[in-house]
Amino acid sequence: MPIEFSEGICYTSDSVPDAVKTVMQTDFSVGDRVRLIASPPYLKTAAPMPMLRSTSLVAPGEVGVILGRQPGNYWSVRFTNGAYLLERQYLEFVGQ
Repeated sequence: MPIEFSEGICYTSDSVPDAVKTVMQTDFSVGDRVRLIASPPYLKTAAPMPMLRSTSLVAPGEVGVILGRQPGNYWSVRFTNGAYLLERQYLEFVGQ
């Protein structure tokens, strides 16, 4: 039975509460839904030749879908107004 740790508390895999599993989520999978929790200084498009765009295109709190992981620890995320490359610090896991 693997053991997982969270804030100094030790859990076995079977006894980890769902709330703790959500907090422990560190990586995303393709298709996961994520929320933009803060606006980055600019948005970088997820096109083959990325371009910088205004942050007004995606509002904090908007939910998008993970398209994949990109080099430099960026995540490609599809929002209503397009696909953008964002760092992990700006994203929060919502669900699948």
